[in-house]
Amino acid sequence: MQGISSKRNPNMTFRAFVLFLAVLASSASVLTSSASEVQETGNAAKVAKRIAALIGQLGDEHYATRQQAQSELHEIGVPALEQLQAAVFNTDPQIASSARYLLRSSFKNWTNEKDPLEVQKLLLNYGTEDYAHREGRLYRLQLLQEDRGLPAILRIARFEATGQLRRKAAMTILRPRLPKAADPEKATSEDIWELILSASIEGKNDACLWLAEVAATELGKKSFSPEFWLQVIESEKKLVVDKSSETSREAFVELIKLVSEQLLRHQHKDKAFEVAKRLLDIPYVDRELRPAAIDKCDWFLRHEFYSLVELQCKALEGLIESPAFLTYRRAEALLKDGDLSNAKKYADIAFSRNNRSGQVLTHDRGNMGDALFRQMQYDWAEREYRAALTENKLNIHEELDLIERLRKLLVDGAEYGKAAQVMLPMVERFESDPTFTKEIDGDSLLRNVPAEPGNSTVTLSRILRSNFLYYRALDKINRGDLATAKQDLRESFQLFPDNIDVAIAMHRIRDDAEWNEESNGIVEKTLAGFRTELTRLEKAARINGPGEVATHRKSYSTMLNNYAWLLVGTNQDLPIALEASQKSCTLDPGEAGNLDTLARCYFKVGKVEEAVRTQKTVVAMAPHHREFRRSLDEFSQSGKKP
Repeated sequence: MQGISSKRNPNMTFRAFVLFLAVLASSASVLTSSASEVQETGNAAKVAKRIAALIGQLGDEHYATRQQAQSELHEIGVPALEQLQAAVFNTDPQIASSARYLLRSSFKNWTNEKDPLEVQKLLLNYGTEDYAHREGRLYRLQLLQEDRGLPAILRIARFEATGQLRRKAAMTILRPRLPKAADPEKATSEDIWELILSASIEGKNDACLWLAEVAATELGKKSFSPEFWLQVIESEKKLVVDKSSETSREAFVELIKLVSEQLLRHQHKDKAFEVAKRLLDIPYVDRELRPAAIDKCDWFLRHEFYSLVELQCKALEGLIESPAFLTYRRAEALLKDGDLSNAKKYADIAFSRNNRSGQVLTHDRGNMGDALFRQMQYDWAEREYRAALTENKLNIHEELDLIERLRKLLVDGAEYGKAAQVMLPMVERFESDPTFTKEIDGDSLLRNVPAEPGNSTVTLSRILRSNFLYYRALDKINRGDLATAKQDLRESFQLFPDNIDVAIAMHRIRDDAEWNEESNGIVEKTLAGFRTELTRLEKAARINGPGEVATHRKSYSTMLNNYAWLLVGTNQDLPIALEASQKSCTLDPGEAGNLDTLARCYFKVGKVEEAVRTQKTVVAMAPHHREFRRSLDEFSQSGKKP
């Protein structure tokens, strides 16, 4: 896109089977008295009994027996950790001392030969690292694709000595896999839950109990138990109050959110509210109050706990500086709760804030506009941007930046006429003052803006004037004034020929033969440019190997995306458009604009279900973009029977 640059399967998949083997390899249920016997018997009770016997031998009167026991425990490895951790408190000082020694020195690498190479690297010397580095390893494990880090994270949840890290590991597993109440379709496959259950059910710590409870519930092996989770919250609260090293305030906050979300999902709204309300009681020092309150209020808003936003804001009145961000959230909660009068009141209070000089600074207005845009409060965002443009004396960089931010907001809302009006004063200045235009185009921070699809460059003044004419043309088309709209589009394209949205808009106007021939020629010429450049890059990749594509991955992906967007926007070669878009998304899967193009391609070739599914992903990535949501509505409505 140009411009904004599960059905469960009861059968275990091959990928899940590989993960299953990896989990088994790290579990006590597949270990016996030696490493080789462990992998053969799978007798968990026998293993636990053997480990207990070896721990007992750590206190034997004979040195050789003690050394042999240490050696065997070291060979057994990570699955002996739980019993060794308990042995630290043994009444026999020799056993306790040997257990501490083993825990410190013998368990360095929390990996096995079945782990993927990147997991083995991440777990190398894990047991010797300090807390911060082990936490970093955990974070990197969760970033691995296709659950490749899952067995290792389960291992940490079960065997890690530090309670805080065990809890973090459990949350890392649960957070992305438990669907929200508002999005019950996102279900984790049964085979993954089976893996989680099989690895956690043998564990004896709190993190494993949580994992086993969730997995059993998701697999339908037991009913969702609000009582279980309410008791968990009470137990964790006591640990936090007692300042236990087993948990942390941050872990407790995350647990409250997760439990409340699952209570909502299982239709226990009152209990979910009471759990969520506990977030208000968590203490913070002064410098933490504002960011913590904003985070809580955003979460309350997402889950429709509007009265809790009000309570949070009231509790902090007079305690924090620059409360406008919170005041706007208070207004938003009132708006969503139907109290329009008070919503306007607090939005006006937030808008009229002053600093010590009596003025709201430009960057403050701009940042607030950005935040409100993300919060999907578009009218309030527009008011902040417009005030930023008029209240303070701006340098040219500030003015251009604010015009661009306001333009994006208005275009996203399909308010093309208003977008053109915002740009008009700057365009008129370019046209009336050649010296100013030359100064802007020669500015080292602004000049030589790269264009697409080729390697040409154009000046900023030409791009701005081209976009102004394009938006003015779209507004005229909506009002039925095709004659002057065509002229604006023609001039817009001449100023900035690389803007493919202009070419698409020209092609969509089917009028007289002369116009049709002109617009068709523009599209064909632009497509030919794409094909030439794509062929060149693909040829270079074949000659130079995969590294050539990797070096230009982003630009190659963008080019493929724009090529597909032009094809699908002009209803040409739709299978080729789909293929190009799919390749673009493969090269850059995290780009919402690329996926938006892919969804449009699916829709155009008649694959409506794929279009809807893909567009839902796009909306989840950028929920505040109305253009993405309009496309989702279009695709969804088309699949419904009249």
